[in-house]
Amino acid sequence: MVEDATKNVVPYALVSVWSAPDAELLEKSYGCLWACSYSGESDLRIIPICSITSVVSMQPLLKCSETEVDRSFVVEKSGIDNTELTGYIDNIYPNEQGNDDS
Repeated sequence: MVEDATKNVVPYALVSVWSAPDAELLEKSYGCLWACSYSGESDLRIIPICSITSVVSMQPLLKCSETEVDRSFVVEKSGIDNTELTGYIDNIYPNEQGNDDS
């Protein structure tokens, strides 16, 4: 986090930039399989959190042969629909009534 000119704290995120999807796989999958390559640390970017419009995960794509390039595919909503973006609230009173962790 960084303070801006008005002393407001501005949160940032570190994100990875991936290649464009493999055009042949994208076409053969009727636009469903977005298989991309990772460039490593050279394509890391720091951006303001307020500029994030969606979150995806990149999952390893299985190779059909040893000559294939390492690729990953885009997975949208890989569990994020089950979470709240408000943070984790720790129960500081574990022995209170109604707690199932007894």
